[in-house]
Amino acid sequence: MKKLIVLFVTVFAFQFSEAQYNIDIAEATPQQEQKADKQSKMLTKKLGLNGEQPLLVRNKMLEFQVKRDEIINDKSLNKQEKVENLKALKINRLKEMQDILTKAQYNQLLKVEEKMREKRAKKMKKKM
Repeated sequence: MKKLIVLFVTVFAFQFSEAQYNIDIAEATPQQEQKADKQSKMLTKKLGLNGEQPLLVRNKMLEFQVKRDEIINDKSLNKQEKVENLKALKINRLKEMQDILTKAQYNQLLKVEEKMREKRAKKMKKKM
């Protein structure tokens, strides 16, 4: 129950952090910007993004990359809290991507992410 409460609090904290949006992007490192560019280019191809969508997706990816790195580097959180916060961040990212993408593009995004998750899992099995 406690984990569920922490998850919901984290999701709502990210929901109301729009004021932090500009600060997060301004604090981005060149590596974070490169990763966001790479991700947005890949999604532009795979999802057929058009108009302002590529820029919106890039900015969202950059925003969440910065938040992700903040969670990972936060020394005050234990491993379990970091995992819970990263899960909440992912849920929030998908919710916000749903606002940018069409329904068909969003469904395709879910498929792309599932394939990437399977690919990472195979890679991890090979390392073991």
